[in-house]
Amino acid sequence: MKINKIYVHSLLKAFAGLFLLFVFCSWGYKGHQTIGYIAERHLTPKAALAIKQLLGNQSLADVATWADQVTRQPEWRHSAPWHYVNLPVGLQRQQFAAAVKNLPKANLLQALTQCEAELMNVGTTREQKITDLKFIVHLVGDAHQPMHVSRAEDRGGNKIQVRFNGRGTNLHALWDSKLLDKQGLNDAAFAAKYDVQSPRNIALWQSNGAIEWLYESYLLSTRLYAEVGANNDLTTIYYNQHILLANKRLEIAGIRLAGLLNRLFKNGVNINAADFKGSNNLMPDSPNNNVDITQLASHYNQTVAVNTKIFGVKIMRGMALLDAGGKYPDQLLTIVLKGRAMPLSQTITGKTVRLKGVVIKYQGKPEIIITDPENLVLKH
Repeated sequence: MKINKIYVHSLLKAFAGLFLLFVFCSWGYKGHQTIGYIAERHLTPKAALAIKQLLGNQSLADVATWADQVTRQPEWRHSAPWHYVNLPVGLQRQQFAAAVKNLPKANLLQALTQCEAELMNVGTTREQKITDLKFIVHLVGDAHQPMHVSRAEDRGGNKIQVRFNGRGTNLHALWDSKLLDKQGLNDAAFAAKYDVQSPRNIALWQSNGAIEWLYESYLLSTRLYAEVGANNDLTTIYYNQHILLANKRLEIAGIRLAGLLNRLFKNGVNINAADFKGSNNLMPDSPNNNVDITQLASHYNQTVAVNTKIFGVKIMRGMALLDAGGKYPDQLLTIVLKGRAMPLSQTITGKTVRLKGVVIKYQGKPEIIITDPENLVLKH
């Protein structure tokens, strides 16, 4: 039996990407988008305008997983430690705060503090502000995932094997996505059902700082470790006992993210017009940001618009990979459809499309992730 080498290469590429996402992701794709969606419902008009000036047509939900996606790029591998805090168990509140602040290596609190400072700095370029905003959206979510404030020796539960509903997984993956996946709600449905807090609770949650967010997750991860130490065969009973807790962490994260952005943008955002002069990083919605598909490698981490033909579609769990500008492995661009954009994959092969998104590098080639169907339209 002959094995198609191109097919095998395609599978290896897909598995490699999924492995990296598995290692670095927190809350998974659905959880982070839900946090962004909830935050958008609680922004002040001034904060919403500032975010629009930076992100253009991208929403907080659209950019919520960017910080995980770029860890696949060599130039961003150094950001992997920004997504978590590792500390020994048993620390009291003051001990925890002191330990976090004095950690010698890069960590979530350090990264979040740095991004906030750069976003507020009038001398920071618009491009850097965009990057900082994307990291803030993601890292606030990370701070509320219990297994991202946990122990180094088991890599935040990645090495702790459990069974959930009869299938093998690990404690970290369970809290990243598997509990939420079993619930079966998208971000809009989740917000409609759970984002119903009183103004008093919202004000209370938004009054706490990042140390408090992290300490809450630390206490929860300590509890979760103890539970699976007593029983790692987790059934529907475990789901019923913990899904409301997972939901509450998402809701609190979204509301706190909004509160943080409202404070950071209380006076708007200072964007220097010189940032756009002669630059490829153009103002939102500019008609001049069209880029030829052959030139995308010169526009990594920039928002561009591209006209291209779709030569092939590969459907995977939770995403669709589109070959643009050529058929795999000779494609000039891979378009990744996720979330609400997924249905577009069903009728798009052989069609010419116009898309808009941020160009990232994946395995040496350009890639654009589309989550909003409005950012990919058929050309007639």
